[in-house]
Amino acid sequence: MKNYNETSFPWDSFSNYSSVGMSQTDSAVSRNVNIGMGTTKIAVAKKLNVGMGHVGIAIVFDSLLLGMGHVGEVHCLRTTSLKSGMSKLGKVITYNSVEELVSFAMYSLDMPLPATEQPEKLNRDNGSTEDLSFPWDQFRKNSCTGMSSAKNNVGKNVHVGMGHVQIAVANKLNVGMGHVDTAIAFKSLVLGMGNVSEVHCLHSTSITSGMARVGKVFYYDSKEELINFALNTLNMETALPKKQSEQDLEGIGVRPPPPTVPGTVVQQASDTQNTSSIPIAIPVEGK
Repeated sequence: MKNYNETSFPWDSFSNYSSVGMSQTDSAVSRNVNIGMGTTKIAVAKKLNVGMGHVGIAIVFDSLLLGMGHVGEVHCLRTTSLKSGMSKLGKVITYNSVEELVSFAMYSLDMPLPATEQPEKLNRDNGSTEDLSFPWDQFRKNSCTGMSSAKNNVGKNVHVGMGHVQIAVANKLNVGMGHVDTAIAFKSLVLGMGNVSEVHCLHSTSITSGMARVGKVFYYDSKEELINFALNTLNMETALPKKQSEQDLEGIGVRPPPPTVPGTVVQQASDTQNTSSIPIAIPVEGK
């Protein structure tokens, strides 16, 4: 097991609230996590509320409230408050210190040391990726896919109703009853009863799901990494210059058409056709 010496869990890297209604997710991490009738493999929270859902491993720091759900393992502190109704509770493993519980939580989520992340971020800030941002200006602010199918749906606010989208990139993504193959969300993702095969997001991205079916969830440590993945997925590199077409035409000479005799139209000869002239009637004034 990795040895983490940090005394506190990096809650600022995640959203303040996370909810899983009737869907299935790999993990739910937030200060406040609510599991309704859904299923999650790992739940890490300060305050965890499980209604009728199922949690494989619950890592709780402050309080755990169980209704009629099922929790396989509970990892908590000796001071953590545990309240259960008609739930089914498996093993309860208590930790003597916050450091030990933080270490286990970060190990379970396969998260690196925050102390090792800081120098990398400082190096990136001093590099060329300092002003890296997704080119939202090249796309619509609000984009909607109702009952149709689309290859890409990109915008700051994207809504997928009952349609099918292969790649969806948005700051705020809302999926109703539709299907998304690859979802890339920066700020928030709201799922109703739809299906999302892959979710790529930040640790701070808010994920709220109802009865949706969620496949793999990939978390990115930095915004730059998620932007690079989004651009590569969309087969984009950088924004095209506005006057690129004018620059490409510079230095190219335009040959004027050959002079013609007034009153005739000359058809240029080709490899299989000879040149011919067609007389044109010229009106005479006064007659």
